[in-house]
Amino acid sequence: MDLHVRLDGRGDLTGQIYGQVRAMILDGRLPPGQALPASRDLAARIEVSRNTVAAAYDRLAAEGFVVGRVGAGTFVNAALPPSRPPQAAQGTPLRPRPEWDGLRAPDDLTAPDARYDFRAGMPDPRLFPYQTWRGLTADELRGAAVGLGAYADPAGHPDLRAALARHIGVSRGVLAGAEDVLVT
Repeated sequence: MDLHVRLDGRGDLTGQIYGQVRAMILDGRLPPGQALPASRDLAARIEVSRNTVAAAYDRLAAEGFVVGRVGAGTFVNAALPPSRPPQAAQGTPLRPRPEWDGLRAPDDLTAPDARYDFRAGMPDPRLFPYQTWRGLTADELRGAAVGLGAYADPAGHPDLRAALARHIGVSRGVLAGAEDVLVT
């Protein structure tokens, strides 16, 4: 694995490596179970002592972020909870009001005879153009069109895009998700 670590100056190198790898784990660029590069390989690539990288890995292991397996390497701890989106900055004036804490959404938001339905994601079936839909479906299912009805994602295969986003996040230090990758 090609892990992108950038060192600023020659101050606390162990702390810099530890902080960057920890940040990659917390923001999901290094998912649980992901192998980390061998300490020798990472040390050679970023031109520091192997002991510097080993100390950073030891600190990550002591805090439960990584686990070492004898003969296999160092891996992101699979027991970590999934990464969460970043929390709001401390001291921000934006906080939910306490009145919202105890509220629960009702099970049924509309009565059967309601004039308007404001539920999210619930279109009015009376407005759907069934006749047009049937005609277009019939055109696509005619003999000449059979086999052409399967559309691929125009941005590329979702699993490939996710793998590429993980790779550039780890190897190049680019914070990106699958939705930011376009395969042509």
